[in-house]
Amino acid sequence: MLSDLTGSRLRRILHDSRGVLAGAPDPRLRCLTVSVSGSKDAPALRWGRHDSPFGPVLAAAADSGLCWLNFIKTDTDTSLGHLARAWPEARLSEEPTATRDAIALAFEPDHQFAEPLPLLLRGTAFQLAVWRALLRIPRGALVSYGDLAAAVGHAKAARATGSAVGSNPVSVLVPCHRVIGTTGFPFNYGGGPERKKALLAWELE
Repeated sequence: MLSDLTGSRLRRILHDSRGVLAGAPDPRLRCLTVSVSGSKDAPALRWGRHDSPFGPVLAAAADSGLCWLNFIKTDTDTSLGHLARAWPEARLSEEPTATRDAIALAFEPDHQFAEPLPLLLRGTAFQLAVWRALLRIPRGALVSYGDLAAAVGHAKAARATGSAVGSNPVSVLVPCHRVIGTTGFPFNYGGGPERKKALLAWELE
């Protein structure tokens, strides 16, 4: 599987995916946005540690939507520290049932819900624009950093776009793993490059 994920194959998929960023957002998801400089209220975030086909993940949700989904690379406490730094004013409580549906939607693509899953994304205006664009990349498609930059109106800011992609707080559901270099090289991923390759192999099989 991973051995079939060659640079030439990824470049071919990248070529065949041209124009996908003109599509609609993922219909399974409803995206709410919060500016970093916005409300200073202390939200209650309920978090849970879950298993996935690609390793353990930590997810967190506010009443209004899922705000965090990241792979645990070392231990749960370290991942909780990352969450606390992203939401320093939040009150955290362990409640895995609050994030269970998000995990099902992320790792069981055929899972159906009566209503779209709400995502609460917190970032700068530029980051939010990039993350919203990521929601338009369908499963089985790939885009380059340059094309993503152009899609958000900053064609010459591929490097800044790459930084925004890397800062995505909701992995898999906001599919930053579907962005690769024009050479076919996957580049970095918050969960590690091998995990990115595994996610792509899973989606492209």
